[in-house]
Amino acid sequence: MQGRMSTRPSASVRKWSQCVACPREEGVESERELILEDARSIREGLWRMAQLAQDAAESLDVRIEDEDLDGQAEVVKVREALERLQALSLEVSEELDAYQQRYAT
Repeated sequence: MQGRMSTRPSASVRKWSQCVACPREEGVESERELILEDARSIREGLWRMAQLAQDAAESLDVRIEDEDLDGQAEVVKVREALERLQALSLEVSEELDAYQQRYAT
């Protein structure tokens, strides 16, 4: 088969042909892709928030179990976790707003 050219069009040629033949379907497909991408990003943000909260709670659990409490260290750890949660919450909220606007159109 060496030296012979394939009569089958390349993937990029097939994709271009589909775009020319049905440009509206391509727009719908890319819009679906964007909606899926947004939804996945929101899901990942929520999982990061859950993991961050769980890590902070587990860290505090260990300090409680070990009776290694000094008041200040716990406050600093929890505040850091809350600040990161707040920042993540804002990011996820913005992504959710964008998702809602995209889905509404």
